[in-house]
Amino acid sequence: MKKFAFSLQYLLDAHAAREQAAEQALQLAIRERIDAERGLEKVQAARGRQVVAMEKISGVVKRGDLATLVRNLEIYDREVTLWESQCAARNKAVENCRNDLRKERTARLQLENLCEREREEWVAEMQVMEQKQMDETAAGRWHRQEMMR
Repeated sequence: MKKFAFSLQYLLDAHAAREQAAEQALQLAIRERIDAERGLEKVQAARGRQVVAMEKISGVVKRGDLATLVRNLEIYDREVTLWESQCAARNKAVENCRNDLRKERTARLQLENLCEREREEWVAEMQVMEQKQMDETAAGRWHRQEMMR
């Protein structure tokens, strides 16, 4: 009896490899998103400390010192905006990777289902062939026994 061979095995293997690559891309995108979120948190914390420092100032303040504090706050605001845009881009990248992974997994599962159906048809075919051989053997034996009588 010959071994079962799925006719689209090469395609199934390709989808499995692409699915694995998509999983790795998703993991990388998630790590990058986490890094961006941590960067945003650090900048927000530094900005918060700057605001607290400005609130603690009382009494007479030199014009240059106040201008420096305001300029630093503006720099932190720009950095927060930059990190927020990076976080948004990373979130979009993660979502795209999830969609790619979902598509590859769906394609692989469809091919696996097709493989299973093909295997079931092959088993049924092999059983029919085996039964046919057994019937021919039994008929041949019966015929030989009849000839000997």
